[in-house]
Amino acid sequence: MENIFVTSGTSVLGFQTITLLSKNGYSVHSISKPPLQEKLLKLSLENHCFGDFTGLSDAEVIRWLRGMDTVFYTSTLSSDTIAPKPAQEFFFRENVEPLERLMKLAKEAGVRRFILFTSFYNALSRKWPELELSEVHPFIHSTLEQEKLADELTARDFQVVVLLTPFLLLDDPDQTTSFAHHFKQIRQTSEASLFQAEPIRWTFLTEAGLSRALQTVLTDDRLGSGSYLLGSGDMEALRVYELLQAEAKFPFEIKLVTAADLEKQGMAERQRLREDASEAGLASIERAKLKQRSLVLDENQLDSRFYQDEPGLEDAVRARLAQLQ
Repeated sequence: MENIFVTSGTSVLGFQTITLLSKNGYSVHSISKPPLQEKLLKLSLENHCFGDFTGLSDAEVIRWLRGMDTVFYTSTLSSDTIAPKPAQEFFFRENVEPLERLMKLAKEAGVRRFILFTSFYNALSRKWPELELSEVHPFIHSTLEQEKLADELTARDFQVVVLLTPFLLLDDPDQTTSFAHHFKQIRQTSEASLFQAEPIRWTFLTEAGLSRALQTVLTDDRLGSGSYLLGSGDMEALRVYELLQAEAKFPFEIKLVTAADLEKQGMAERQRLREDASEAGLASIERAKLKQRSLVLDENQLDSRFYQDEPGLEDAVRARLAQLQ
């Protein structure tokens, strides 16, 4: 059975990765920043410790990685992170530099497979080159740089697989995912804005979809290095809001808005952030263009080993919305 190292075991994605791998009998090792989720304690991991690998020396990191077959990197910051100015430097420092160091040390330690979880926006950047997402959004710039690193460091004896994650429908008691962040904002404003010109759809990943992806990267000998979109299907955003209205313990209005309305909202957000000397990972005004498009990929861009429409997607969305109350 493989020895696996997972970064950021206390993050939502890291915790679920550890949980699913442990249930399938893998020997899982992890180093994570506190606080440790109560459920992680119940897994009784023999090889888990508190800490931050970025604060360890190269020799200490290699000692942790020696004997590992696979590393899962789940430490990419969220697109909803508000950064101190200049945001592009912040995201490069947080998302790119630690990844580059860990990948190089993993190769030195003899790790043969490295799995990077990063953003679904990378795929959308390639789908919509006219939006120049990397140039205008500091977060997307950093995640595309991550993908570039993965391509550069791939070797015959070092497979690198990049898994692009959409909205996560995973157990999230601390409400830290982008999905949770979005609905926190609705609760604060009592309003959900939705572009009125066309139906907007969002792509989601369930626990079953994540489990399928983990098994694929660990067992499919035909899988090559490269980038793959994870997904369990997509749903119309209006339906998601309707489900939230049914589940919510607070009232809110679903408001259909124009492109000009979305840009105005972005300008107001940018002004608030300027007053705090901060910037959003997704640029406030330019984000209006993203809100006018469905966050889905074309069928010819999907790999059925990682993306499958699941019949219970609406139930999974409803369950996560109930958890947000």
